Amino acid sequence: VGAESPCSDMKRAAAKKLIERYFYQLTDGCGNPQCDNQNCASSGK
Repeated sequence: VGAESPCSDMKRAAAKKLIERYFYQLTDGCGNPQCDNQNCASSGK
């Protein structure tokens, strides 16, 4: 009772991974000093 379905668990894991990737880009950047993305830490913007 109250158990999540395997599909729901997979969607949750995929969402968590996507959030972690966005957080990494915002805090550490992509590594390209010429990056134009103002939301990427590597851009320096």
